[in-house]
Amino acid sequence: MNHKLKLAIICLFIAALVYYICEGSPWKRYEFKKTVLAYCEERFSQKIEVDKVKYSFKDNSYWVIAHPINNKEVKFKIFRFVDKLQNIDELTDYYLQASWEYDVNKELDPFVKSIYSKGDKGRISVDPTPEILEKYEKIPIPEPPSYQEIKQELKENTKIHIVINRLFELDNTDEEYSRMYKIIQFIKEREYIYDNVSISFYSKSNDDYKKWISFTFNSLDNVKNKEDIALFMDK
Repeated sequence: MNHKLKLAIICLFIAALVYYICEGSPWKRYEFKKTVLAYCEERFSQKIEVDKVKYSFKDNSYWVIAHPINNKEVKFKIFRFVDKLQNIDELTDYYLQASWEYDVNKELDPFVKSIYSKGDKGRISVDPTPEILEKYEKIPIPEPPSYQEIKQELKENTKIHIVINRLFELDNTDEEYSRMYKIIQFIKEREYIYDNVSISFYSKSNDDYKKWISFTFNSLDNVKNKEDIALFMDK
């Protein structure tokens, strides 16, 4: 075996190893996607489109991002949930959570961007209790009720995150509080229900964490004006 052939074999072996680490087994990816498609057919009353299968080398697990075919913005994860202690090994998904989060985020995120910039974000995260999921996971799952229809049921573990990708301007607090107050008023007007609201200022280019500033509100009822916001700065 000449030197060039040996080198080619070594390169192929390394390439295959890298592929398996990053992408997993092609056969297992194929089998997982086939299983997911059958799962979607049985579980949902609407057509679901499944994206490329992802692989986690750390967990040795496969998962996909999917969305209703009539709304590509409602993206949710489908994955295999394994609990060896309870002998559970089954597919599960975050469809309901993604649907309710989308109802809020399609309003909140553009508003935050209009106050700050396109790189900033306004998000709600919904983590329903098992009882809520059981109530609305009637198989096949129809179009779920909107967030506004059941928001009182979703209060527990629901959080609103406003992330501003720059440092808080300590030399311009009046303007900073004015902008934050507009967002707080928006949340109040839309009557979102939540455990807490957080507004965070940080810069990825600045590693000095001491300059990162955040505000946490368990309730917005005590924020009567922009000056009240200073009372909720995290220590």
